[in-house]
Amino acid sequence: MVIGRIRTDATTMKLLITKPTKKQELEHLKSLNKDRKFFELDNNQGHGIDWPSDIKDFEYNPSIYDCNFNRIKALRQPIKMMIERIEKEIKDYRPFDTYEIRITANGVGGEYNEEGDRGVVLIHHHAWARSDKRLFDLTIHELIHLGIEHIVKEKKLTQDEKEKMVEDIHTQLDGKKHYYL
Repeated sequence: MVIGRIRTDATTMKLLITKPTKKQELEHLKSLNKDRKFFELDNNQGHGIDWPSDIKDFEYNPSIYDCNFNRIKALRQPIKMMIERIEKEIKDYRPFDTYEIRITANGVGGEYNEEGDRGVVLIHHHAWARSDKRLFDLTIHELIHLGIEHIVKEKKLTQDEKEKMVEDIHTQLDGKKHYYL
């Protein structure tokens, strides 16, 4: 249970790092196809598209997640510490009792969504080609998006305004400029 933005001792935040099931990847792919025009038209946001245009072309290959799975697991503690810091320091951040970082083979660099009471961040497996620092920053960027999405919807922010808000928060946390736009 979360009271305000402070977690009680009785509830410990859980951080899961997972590989997707075939069903999860298919659902994700269906969701991406619904938003395909956004990603195609909005490349000025740096959203590269990486998924088959026809779901019939989807092939589930669990080995693509295995090769670098340990890399994100090695970042687990710093990510968890940053989540705790975000929850304490960022006004109106919506905390989750469970966060899940899931590797995906389809989509863009990073995405976020809610699955029930769980906050889920999807990190594209090609993000592994980047440095550990970049992978960490990408994960934090998506976690910030996740917790402020209710504000974005309430204020009806544009994509550019939303990205600026995330970047401002990220900079506030670590004092460095991050350029995702």
